[in-house]
Amino acid sequence: MKILKIYIFTVLIIFFRSISAYGEPSAKIAVVDVESILENSSAIGSIRKSINELTKTIEDEITEQEKEYKKRQQELLELQKTLNQEKFDSLVLKFNKNVSKIQKNIQQKKIALEQAHSQAIEVVHQKTISIIGDLAKKYSLDIVLPTSQVLYVKSELNITPEVISKLNNDLKEVPINYQKFLKN
Repeated sequence: MKILKIYIFTVLIIFFRSISAYGEPSAKIAVVDVESILENSSAIGSIRKSINELTKTIEDEITEQEKEYKKRQQELLELQKTLNQEKFDSLVLKFNKNVSKIQKNIQQKKIALEQAHSQAIEVVHQKTISIIGDLAKKYSLDIVLPTSQVLYVKSELNITPEVISKLNNDLKEVPINYQKFLKN
């Protein structure tokens, strides 16, 4: 990754020097602070809130199922005293299969939640890219770089506040399509 950054930086330096060498106008550049967009976006805030709510629901479900496991396990231990070994083993096997089935279901829910989260973030990402493209056209920008790739930039070249403003106006919430990813 570090090599890629150095390569990109080198290519940009060569590009700008070659433009200056031929006397053509230099490129118009702007920067965007991606971290700031993620921190200040209403859509990201709504995604975070929805994911936290869904996570809490799943965790509550897990807690409830754990209580049921322990209760059933305790019942099995009591039954062990009164049942013959074959019948007891049969009940234990059934219990273990049920536990495995529930654990698989919980794992599927966690995966579905991750997929729904990724999809929602992708919606915000695509909208952000679109807004940056629109601003690049509006200001006749040739290059828009993330601030993480720039050592120094004049503040007037930073279009982050405008990107955040447009993003918050255009995309206040992003639905989490959790149910879409659940496999029954």
